[in-house]
Amino acid sequence: MTDEARGAPPAASKRAQREPLGNVEQNGARRPRPQGAATDAELPPPPRGFLGVGDRHRGAARCRLALRTPGARKTGASKPRPRAPLLPALLLVTACGATSPGAETPSAEAPAPSPSPAASVRLTIVGTNDMHGAVTRLPLLSAYLTNLRAELGGAGGLVLVDAGDIFQGSLESNTGEGDVMIQAMNQLGFAAAAVGNHEFDFGPLGPPHAELNSDPQGALRARLAEARFPFLAANLTTSAGELPSWDNLHRSALIEVAGVKVGLVGLATPQTSHIVLPAYVAGLEFTDPRAALEQEARALRAAGASVVVVTGHLGGSCTELTDPHALASCDPKEEVMEVVSGLPPGLVDVFVGGHTHKAIAHEVSGVAVVESYSKLRAFSRVDLTLEVARTSASQRVAERRIFPPQALCDDASDALETCTGTEYAGRPLTPDPAMQALIAPALERAREARERAIGVTLSAPAERAYDEPSALGDLFADLTLAAGRRGKTGKRGADVAVANGGGLRADLPAGPLRYGALFSAMPFDNRLGYVRLTGAQLSQVLAAHLGREQGGVLSIAGLRTQARCQAGQLTVTLTRPNGAAVKGTETLWLVTSDYLATGGDGLLSPIELTEDAVQLAPGALLRDRFAEELAALGARGPLDPSLKAGAAPRLDGADRRPVRCD
Repeated sequence: MTDEARGAPPAASKRAQREPLGNVEQNGARRPRPQGAATDAELPPPPRGFLGVGDRHRGAARCRLALRTPGARKTGASKPRPRAPLLPALLLVTACGATSPGAETPSAEAPAPSPSPAASVRLTIVGTNDMHGAVTRLPLLSAYLTNLRAELGGAGGLVLVDAGDIFQGSLESNTGEGDVMIQAMNQLGFAAAAVGNHEFDFGPLGPPHAELNSDPQGALRARLAEARFPFLAANLTTSAGELPSWDNLHRSALIEVAGVKVGLVGLATPQTSHIVLPAYVAGLEFTDPRAALEQEARALRAAGASVVVVTGHLGGSCTELTDPHALASCDPKEEVMEVVSGLPPGLVDVFVGGHTHKAIAHEVSGVAVVESYSKLRAFSRVDLTLEVARTSASQRVAERRIFPPQALCDDASDALETCTGTEYAGRPLTPDPAMQALIAPALERAREARERAIGVTLSAPAERAYDEPSALGDLFADLTLAAGRRGKTGKRGADVAVANGGGLRADLPAGPLRYGALFSAMPFDNRLGYVRLTGAQLSQVLAAHLGREQGGVLSIAGLRTQARCQAGQLTVTLTRPNGAAVKGTETLWLVTSDYLATGGDGLLSPIELTEDAVQLAPGALLRDRFAEELAALGARGPLDPSLKAGAAPRLDGADRRPVRCD
């Protein structure tokens, strides 16, 4: 998973909306446009139709914005309607000089309608997903897009969408709560983006120590207001079943590209409510994605969409990517497969997925489904050729080509520092200097933090694993226990600690450790959380964890475990390091991340706790507490974090989940 976030008060979000991009307010201070960044006039031409806060998109002529609900009447007003408290199921955005069904005819000063499309037109759908703050790769991505747009020329158009998890994951992005990613996406010409689970990770707007009782989605709302493209989430609702009334959040959008009406639908993974710090998604629900998709897609088709593209933060996993019709290597249990398989034929053309950090480039039930790993290792591409019917102006998809994920780097190591390309679409690749200028301030603000020495040398790498015990997991569990004991007040400190395998994102390298490497291994802004429970309850929690097939494996420190099947049931016994058994009635203090302590991953769902059983520690982030503990260990000499051969497992059975007692 995940692990967390912060947000912004509504006033901050509205303030950001009123400011032009490049001169917005953040954390109470005005932030100027990065030096050397492209002006509105220098940016790539937008898709016709939507895009942007204030009916404006990258300097394009002002366009009308029409929100339309079923049965809505025509209005004679020539100005855009005020934003309704609740957005309708269909966001219909008209092109400059074109009208939506039921919309008022443009005034005389509006640009003339675009000519009818040619007998055939090509649309290239480019998808990114799970960028996770990959700021350093943005200039090269811009080069690929420049070449594609040049290749298309006047014979087609490019639709660029993202499938979510944009901000969280790098010092360059996290230090500004994702602001540089939105600035870059504005400049790249994105048409829409989905809302990923990690979009909620920053919580309230402001520094990591922002008060948790402020707007829990404040940082996300501020980023949405800065975007000159819509964020789409058809299956995100409030507890009342309505779309949250956030600036620039919609269920779907209708745009015009190269004379073709393209419907865009966004989806969030229903897992979001379980893999985000519960406080940051309080009052929100993530509903059935297929039902929401079908409803929006039908509305878009009824409004005239010739193409429907979905950008959804739910994905798939295939290992063979050369034949888009060969599905044998694809996991049929993945979310995107289940969603797409039940759709009516012809309703959706392209589905750009994410979340799994895997790849897919296949036709599934007549839909082109694509996903391209994570951190801009690659991007997805689907080419559609549309033909105009001889007897009418209707368009249909006549041909579709699904490309395997396009790697950005020629370097086989895929390292960010050496990521270069040679040519694409028949033209050499030149990293975009305007994008390099835009990201320069973010690179500089991260440089000092990245290079800071922790004060410890690792004699061997601390390697991570997701679904089995790992050296990094054990090390982080040890550090959590040490930090928990140091931070716990009262006569007795923490007894046991657990670390989440889903929060381990990179190995720690051997040698002198720097903060940048620690951040890469744990990029989430968690704090300590304490849970008071009995020995019997902890055994129940661990037994349920060992019985699960999915989710990152736990690492444990402070106690030893033994899992055994007794009378057809899995039981876990606990012992202290001195061999003393932990009684079922004994009270224990478990220390972990605030994410797990407050219900994340459903870790504590098997037991019932009293209202005062969970205590959250204010102050330093868990990552920074780790740095302090590592520095203390470093004073004793080099640290060997590797797993010891032959050592008894800390969490017995974790290497063979799910443990069954049938």
